[in-house]
Amino acid sequence: MPFSYFVFIHHPIHLLAFIALILSFISLWIYKTPWLWGLFLLLALPFALLGNLIDVRGLVALGLLCGIHLLLTFTNIRGAPRLIAILAVLSISFAMTIHICPGFYVWKLGSKMQISSDGYPYLLLSHFDTPFTGLFPLALSIPLIHARMYMRSTIVTTVIITMLGIIVMMILALYLHFIKYDPKFPHISVAWLIINFFLVSLPQEAFFRGFVQKELSGYINIRGGGVISVCITALIFGLLHLNFIYSLTYLLCTFIAGLIYGSLYHTTRSIESSIFCHYTFNAIHFFFFTYPALVH
Repeated sequence: MPFSYFVFIHHPIHLLAFIALILSFISLWIYKTPWLWGLFLLLALPFALLGNLIDVRGLVALGLLCGIHLLLTFTNIRGAPRLIAILAVLSISFAMTIHICPGFYVWKLGSKMQISSDGYPYLLLSHFDTPFTGLFPLALSIPLIHARMYMRSTIVTTVIITMLGIIVMMILALYLHFIKYDPKFPHISVAWLIINFFLVSLPQEAFFRGFVQKELSGYINIRGGGVISVCITALIFGLLHLNFIYSLTYLLCTFIAGLIYGSLYHTTRSIESSIFCHYTFNAIHFFFFTYPALVH
């Protein structure tokens, strides 16, 4: 099924559901209050139900996920109860990340598209489950940058680590013959840029770095615990990406990328930094190299 921008006109209910969900994310950096992000979320869910993007089982999963995040954020539970709550969040979120959580359905925008002539066929999909793995941590527990002075102080570190990371990843992926240089501007570019930012890079960083890595760092109370949490989170990040392309080369590349994102977050303590790095990596891969990967 080739991609056409008319798909958004032909499915207005689906479009409204995702627009409301995206506005919920955006509102967090405008005025972080549940009255605002929650309002957009409450607008998104009826449209999602009408468009068959979610059913009652999905609503139950979202209610559980939100409730457990509220418990972790606003109560003082410690020890075994907290660990059980964290494991519950991880179980639900992992299921959403690899799209096996019951009650969620995908909006297929285009399939079997040849973005690169020697790459795997690509599916452009809008998943309604994955964004929530990052939305709730962002809304409830992850500090966001609002002070311009602090923002300026992180920009230099963010840009330097991102540029060095891009060089490392480019050399590694080229050496492993995972990609090759392939500059292009595909027809799906505008849609891809929006979907990849709001439904992929942003929620993944919020969940993996802002929740998983942060929680691991709190539990590993030894010297170098921060580094260990970065490595463990990067490994989990890589393993879950095997659902996209099942390849040891892809696992290695996503693991190294996860190390870079995690190191940047560990250094700056800014979720915006790792989001910027992740999204920049993805965009450069999309526009300048084989996408999603070379067929062997």
